[in-house]
Amino acid sequence: MGCGCRSDDTGSEAWVGSGLKFAVTMNCEGFDMDTDDWVITVTCGKKSVTFTSKNSVKDGGQWYICLDSSELGPGEAYITFEARVPDKDFKDGIRTEIRRYKLVNLRSPKIIANYL
Repeated sequence: MGCGCRSDDTGSEAWVGSGLKFAVTMNCEGFDMDTDDWVITVTCGKKSVTFTSKNSVKDGGQWYICLDSSELGPGEAYITFEARVPDKDFKDGIRTEIRRYKLVNLRSPKIIANYL
């Protein structure tokens, strides 16, 4: 299973409170993001945000997740893809594929008022 995720920003850091948009692609033989079930979870420490086709955006042929980074807080954020791939060789007809990748380092903004 292959994964593609990229930020519209080319850096690997972002400020907590930023709205982040990532293009996501899940490739696996026999799997189609448009018709098969999938879940994307973005985690940072003990906090997480979950996406499915119902709360993600499709523009043209590309899927996107739109993340409010304030829901996670500072730290290293990871993205986990879970695809439910139709496969007749499995008892229930579904093979689960899971992949996890580092997504972005979320930094806490330093506000001048904090130092007054």
